[in-house]
Amino acid sequence: MFQLLAALHKMKLFSLKGLAGSVSAAHRNGVNLMMLLETAENAWGSRPAITDDYGTVTYQELACMARELADRFYEEEHVRPGETVVFACQNHAGFVSALFGAARLGADCCLLNADCSAEQLRAVIGERQPALIVYDQEILSCRFIAEEVHGRHLEIRSGRVEFTERRSEKPKPGCPPRPSGHLLLLTGGTTGKPKEAGHKPSLFRYLTPFLALLTKLRLPEYRTMYTATPLYHGYGLAIMLVSVALGQLLILTRTFKAKQACFLVTCHRVDVLIAVPLMVQKMLEEDEHSLSPLKCIASGGAPLPSKLAAEITRVCGPVLYNLYGTTEAGLRTIATPQDLRTEPNTIGRRLKGSRLVVLDENSRRARQGETGRICAKVHRQGGTDQTCWMDTGDLGYQNEKGLFILCGRADDMIVSGGENVYPIEVERVLVGHPAIAEATVIGVEDELFGERLQAFIQLEDGYALTEEELSQWLKKRLARFQQPARIRFVERLPHTPLGKPDKRRLASL
Repeated sequence: MFQLLAALHKMKLFSLKGLAGSVSAAHRNGVNLMMLLETAENAWGSRPAITDDYGTVTYQELACMARELADRFYEEEHVRPGETVVFACQNHAGFVSALFGAARLGADCCLLNADCSAEQLRAVIGERQPALIVYDQEILSCRFIAEEVHGRHLEIRSGRVEFTERRSEKPKPGCPPRPSGHLLLLTGGTTGKPKEAGHKPSLFRYLTPFLALLTKLRLPEYRTMYTATPLYHGYGLAIMLVSVALGQLLILTRTFKAKQACFLVTCHRVDVLIAVPLMVQKMLEEDEHSLSPLKCIASGGAPLPSKLAAEITRVCGPVLYNLYGTTEAGLRTIATPQDLRTEPNTIGRRLKGSRLVVLDENSRRARQGETGRICAKVHRQGGTDQTCWMDTGDLGYQNEKGLFILCGRADDMIVSGGENVYPIEVERVLVGHPAIAEATVIGVEDELFGERLQAFIQLEDGYALTEEELSQWLKKRLARFQQPARIRFVERLPHTPLGKPDKRRLASL
């Protein structure tokens, strides 16, 4: 209860008017995401809520759009509590309003990567049997598959919702209040079978990370946020909900383009930038001076290179925060600018009230400085209050100051000649070379050692470097078993849509 009161105070809703608005919103909608949006509408109705590629909508307009869509979903598409609504959308107000509208009905909202393959969409439709598919007009595969295997679908055109069939002119009654459904986030990128992570929005369950964002990043002090990360990803979705809760202006773009991002930060005098490291790097390369208005840069979704962290601090000052979490477990640690100054490779400290440990190979708590599997305590999917320990799939350790340091993914670790080798440790050394802009290391089969390392190197513009020169430089900085057996220079390293190194593509080169 103390956390709730603290959050309401920081949100400036700890007043009779603010509490009355929340109670009224809960009475009309039930305890779901729409309650959050209507609370924001009651507090900040005429304030701009979202600016996207198509214009600006206020909190009142956004809430009205969501309510109308909830009625349409209920009366015309016959969406009922517990049924699934699948979304395949980029960042815009139409997606946000449709998401709130579906949540108003107690539906499970399944968020697909907007660049999902036709095979992925078919797999999700076959498994979930959704009541409705909501997609952007530009995603043609969604239209064809929806028409082929699923009759009920809604197309978003120009960032706003329009129905593919003509609405009945008969007035429709509003739908009754409903409890919250699940938010279903899919991992796995744009290929392969996606893995589902379900979250049931809960007022008390997510107070710990929410309060941490408000306190550590000082978000209530700011007015404008630009979220460059996709809303279908847990990171972008969480920030969108925080923005609504705080009554801030959220800047959205359908896709990320560095030149446009730099212009938006300057034009709107953006206070907070939410991005993956690669996006910030591209903005620095495009126009580093455009980042000067920023008071907070929240990096997450991919490892933060220490070289990039130093460059951001040089240009913008101590405004960089490194966030760590997983799709399944949510936000778990935050590294402040002070933490990053102490340990550039850290993901920060465990959030107060959050359970996060490092376990050794015997499933015992690892010693200080000992690398092991990072595990988090999470609520089981299904709406119960049961909890369990979940292996995040990440390797890392905790240093003497309580800071967590990532050592990469467990499935990235290789055993070379009997020694455990973590590619991320080699990558961190490589990017310390002044000629190297970015480096990615993968494991390759080797008859003698079992596995060896192969490094892919992207050089800084205007620099030259040979394999022999780099090998000699590495001999002084890495152990023998950490030395890459092969080094390959590439013009540009490939990345996933979320900015992570695309090691699958590199392995096929």
